[in-house]
Amino acid sequence: MIIAIFPKIDIINIAKSSAGIRIDDIMIALLSVILIPNIIKIYKSDDNVKKTTKWYILYIIVCVISLVYGITKGYVGYKLGVLYLLRKIEYFITIFSGYTFFKYQLNDNKVSRWIGITLLFHFVFCILQYFGYVGSFHSGEIVDGLNQGRVSSTFNGAYEMSAFLLLLLPMLLCNILKDKKHIITSIIGIFIVFACTFISQSRISLIAFLIITFIMFYHYTKTSRRNRFIILAVAVTVVAGGLIAVKFGDSKISQRLGSVSFKNYAQATECAWMYKNFDLYLSEKSWITNASCLTVGEDYSWNLRVNHWMQLLDGVVRSPIVGTGPSISGSAADGEYIRIIAESGFLGFIMFAIIIINIIKTLSKTETKWSSATKYALYSMLIGSLFIDIFSASKVAMMFWFMLGMAYADISEVKDGKRKKN
Repeated sequence: MIIAIFPKIDIINIAKSSAGIRIDDIMIALLSVILIPNIIKIYKSDDNVKKTTKWYILYIIVCVISLVYGITKGYVGYKLGVLYLLRKIEYFITIFSGYTFFKYQLNDNKVSRWIGITLLFHFVFCILQYFGYVGSFHSGEIVDGLNQGRVSSTFNGAYEMSAFLLLLLPMLLCNILKDKKHIITSIIGIFIVFACTFISQSRISLIAFLIITFIMFYHYTKTSRRNRFIILAVAVTVVAGGLIAVKFGDSKISQRLGSVSFKNYAQATECAWMYKNFDLYLSEKSWITNASCLTVGEDYSWNLRVNHWMQLLDGVVRSPIVGTGPSISGSAADGEYIRIIAESGFLGFIMFAIIIINIIKTLSKTETKWSSATKYALYSMLIGSLFIDIFSASKVAMMFWFMLGMAYADISEVKDGKRKKN
């Protein structure tokens, strides 16, 4: 509940950085110590957890090599580099928390209540935020008014909020399509996810919402009567959510969608590549080496993003195998794939891809409610990772690994005959 709702406010600041130690960091550290006996037991007894953990350890080893190399070359500082490395471990640790929760505490009604409270809280907070009754949060601090002019609830930004809510979307859809329970409340929940995503103006999250929703409908619907009901429910949800979101969002999402131009994107990318300068990026700590690259077309978001990418890729050219070290991207690279390549090179990217492929294969072998929800949540993250640092966003990453732990525990109980496959 604290990860899902509590804002990311630094308790301990890290000098010369936008990162700090937060309450969720301390809680996860304490919980990890408490769960050490469980972690050892789970690792020894569950082959799926063991396999994923082994691959993740190999990925962390690559990141350690990248960190040492980056520090040696002067690309990254050791304090911030170590902090970002430890956070990768911290996020993954929650897989054991999820596994333990499923084994000893799981109750479908309890989870449904938690989802309902979380969604309602963020929906209300977004509305209050938009009308100026509450502020927002950015880089561990409280901000008066909206962060970058966009609602983000208690998250660090609009992208992180929408990515988190999309993790809950497959659970709501599974309630309708698999369990056939809580149908009305789940439809309301889907509406809230869509409305908040729309208001956040996160275009890639909106695309992920539509893709995941329709893929799950296509996969799970069988009869024409059910198809008609689902299509009607989706249409009502999307149209109603869109109308409300446009009203509250002052049609800004329409403006952002209208600014899409692949021709301008190509020109902006060419400009950014032409003026890339990794040395200047390191010395000035600025993504921009030529301000004219920001004025190509009307999509400032893309222009800013692609300028950062080119600086990072200029560094990758110097160290393609292991990258230039954790934290080289700063607080965000605006793209998880670019971030992984920049920080740990193509070796780190290959290791990460192997982890993801193995997880998808494992979740697909034994289809249960939790394995299905987690698999489609992962799909939403993979889509969003094109333009968002999803696996590096603490609230999203912790929630995903927690869900994966639940899914692995569910698969284990199905194999042991303790639960029916559904």
